[in-house]
Amino acid sequence: MPQTKQLVLATALAAACGSAHAFDGDRRGFMIGVGGGFHTTDIEAKRSGIISSTRSESGAEFRLMVGSGISEQLTVYGIYDIQQDGEAVYGLFGPGATFYLRSSGPSAYLFGGTGLALFSISDGVPSGPNVGNDYEAATGFGLLFGGGYTITQGFHLDASLMYLDITDDENYASDIDYEITSLRFTVGYTWF
Repeated sequence: MPQTKQLVLATALAAACGSAHAFDGDRRGFMIGVGGGFHTTDIEAKRSGIISSTRSESGAEFRLMVGSGISEQLTVYGIYDIQQDGEAVYGLFGPGATFYLRSSGPSAYLFGGTGLALFSISDGVPSGPNVGNDYEAATGFGLLFGGGYTITQGFHLDASLMYLDITDDENYASDIDYEITSLRFTVGYTWF
C-alpha cells in the first residue's frame, strides 16, 4: 500500500497549503478533478536487458486529482491516473501540479506529475502472451506532463505524455522491465 500512503500524504500536504475555500469557483483552496479519455501506448518489454517484444495498444484512461489551489494560477494535488488495454492495467500514483497561464476564467495550462508506476494483469490470471508471468503487479517510476485549455473555470481538454519504467522483480521465469509511453487525450472537470 505505499501508493495509497503517497496519495494520502500528497493530498494532506496540498490541503494544508491552502485555505478551505471549497467549491466557490476560485482556484484557491480545496479542489477535486476527474477526467477520462483515450490513450495510444507503446509497450516495450525487456528480458534481462534485451528487448524481447514491443507492441502498441489503445484504450480508455481515467484521472482523479484531489488537492488544493495554493494560488489562482497554481494547484497541487495527489494524482491517480490509470489506463487499460486488453488484460493490462497500468498507471501513475503520486503528486502533481497544474500551472494556469491566466488567474481566472478560460486559460491555457501546463501540468505534470511523478510517482509510483504500476503495471498489473487485470484478472490476476496469466494467459495468452502473458504465460510464464507469475505476478499480479509490478512497480516502478513514472512521469506525466502535458498541456490543455480550460473552456470554463472547471471544464477542460488536455493532451499529455506519460512514461512508465517498471521492473518485474517477482517474475521467477526471468526479470522483465517494461517501458511504457502513452499519448493521451482527456476531457475533464475540476471543482474548485
